[in-house]
Amino acid sequence: MFFEKKGENFKLAVIVLPADIPENNKKVIWQSGDPAVAAVDEDGLVEAIAGGSAVILANSFNGLSASCYVEVNIDNKDVEKEKEKERKKKRVCASHFIQL
Repeated sequence: MFFEKKGENFKLAVIVLPADIPENNKKVIWQSGDPAVAAVDEDGLVEAIAGGSAVILANSFNGLSASCYVEVNIDNKDVEKEKEKERKKKRVCASHFIQL
């Protein structure tokens, strides 16, 4: 996921499988590996804070986790180059849904 401006945001969504597990096991705790670069709230809304990169983690109560790589390029240097690299890679959050 790429952000080009401070304050840009995007909401990640989570799909916890199997569908028939108890609701209390479907709760997800969101966490940013570097909140100074990208913050995430309890609903999965990711916000660009400063230039750099961070990994957003989704941890479920059933012990599963997933991650999404976030790149924040505030000064727009090499943004198109990085976007092209991202398109070529398959990431768990490519569709902005994370499956646990």
